[in-house]
Amino acid sequence: MRGCVHGVVLAILTAVAVTIVPDRADAQFTDPLGGHWNNPGSALLGTMIANRMLLKAARKADPPDNAAPSRPAAPAAPVRTTFRPVATSLMARELAQSMGSDETTRRDLLRLFD
Repeated sequence: MRGCVHGVVLAILTAVAVTIVPDRADAQFTDPLGGHWNNPGSALLGTMIANRMLLKAARKADPPDNAAPSRPAAPAAPVRTTFRPVATSLMARELAQSMGSDETTRRDLLRLFD
């Protein structure tokens, strides 16, 4: 009799669990290649494969160690830039007026700012 009761309880719990659990479970682990895994080992393997691919690509891009060193490029000649005013400065007079305490100082500041 006890075995029958346990079987009925187990069947009821199974039926409840099946109706509660969603149809699909999201992956818990992902790797750089976009793989979705439910265990960390597989995700680690995907990461190791991606790292190996990146290392091979980097080795192809780098010249071998025994290659002749290239000569450094000659430094470019400095270019001089000259700014020419196209109109009178709008703020120079106001700035000189606000900073200067007397007319001589304001005039010197205006000449400096212009």
